[in-house]
Amino acid sequence: MLNIEHCDSVTIQLPGAGGATILSQAIAAGLREHERSDFTKLRVDDPVQTSATPPALGEIWPGEGGRYAGTMPAIAGRASYHLIVAEETQERIKWGPYDHNVASAVDHHDGQANTRALVTDGKDHPAAMWAHGVRVDELQDFYLPAHNELMLMWICAPQIFSKESWYWSSTQYSPYYAWVQHFGGGDSGIGSKGNELRAVAVRRLGL
Repeated sequence: MLNIEHCDSVTIQLPGAGGATILSQAIAAGLREHERSDFTKLRVDDPVQTSATPPALGEIWPGEGGRYAGTMPAIAGRASYHLIVAEETQERIKWGPYDHNVASAVDHHDGQANTRALVTDGKDHPAAMWAHGVRVDELQDFYLPAHNELMLMWICAPQIFSKESWYWSSTQYSPYYAWVQHFGGGDSGIGSKGNELRAVAVRRLGL
């Protein structure tokens, strides 16, 4: 069993032998990918700060744009923050152009930086552009979550999502594929950028 402290001490059983290391290995892999990328050249926004106590996982956070989906831990000098998922969902949307590389959209942890890179790339990236355009409670800082942010939401608040669907992350795998997350079995994988999958928009609140 694995105790996820940043999910309000939710205890879960991760699938498969050695499942307790899946999340930490994925995050470590993401950080290695980050170190190889040009991500550090991007400006990263500080999350809006809050001293408010969050609601129960999966519940609406009044005035904050959606449902509370867990807290990303502080990793490699990055601040910890709460994740809020907007109620609006795109059920069928493409990630972006196939055979096109966006070198600054490969971070496994920071969907905000990935989304900014995709929106400003000059090509059409429907999922990121849609998430960037979501407006709730007069808030305008939504983005397409990164791979690890989706994994955290599967662990902490899977009830928010369709258990039969794959969801796009903003994390590019290659010029042809991007990382995706399934909220039934919790599988992570890669999907062709031209496929139509679900997408959600999130925002963050600093602790």
